[in-house]
Amino acid sequence: METARGIDDLLQRHRGSRVYFDTNCFIYVVEGVERYRPVLEPLMNAAATGAVTGVTGEITLAEVLVKPLRDQEAQQVLLYKQMLADRQPITLVPITQTIWESAAALRARLPVRLPDAVHLAAARHAGCALFVTNDGALTALPDLEILHLDAALA
Repeated sequence: METARGIDDLLQRHRGSRVYFDTNCFIYVVEGVERYRPVLEPLMNAAATGAVTGVTGEITLAEVLVKPLRDQEAQQVLLYKQMLADRQPITLVPITQTIWESAAALRARLPVRLPDAVHLAAARHAGCALFVTNDGALTALPDLEILHLDAALA
């Protein structure tokens, strides 16, 4: 499989770092969205092998479960729960009062929705250097590089 342009360099640059995966990454993996496989597969493999530490916030669980619960897809609900509850290779960050307050501060400065602010605050709190998303509304913060999946495929 050919990786998306620049992903190998990105992984080399972030070797040993913490990498935050936004909710949409898990949805694409579980639903088998082939378009994003050249980016997500090497990133998830890097987390699985320990080359990077994969991280996401507990809010991800609430977000990924909405559609399968609505559609009464019990197998998909179970798959998401197992994927995130095992905490391997992804570390689940608890959303604490400190993170909620940081999210509020981000929303006061940036035009982001609350869930996005919570994700960004959780990533910063966990010491992540890279934030992987497909949300085009998110922009880099001084201490957090953003990788947009669509841009990585361009």
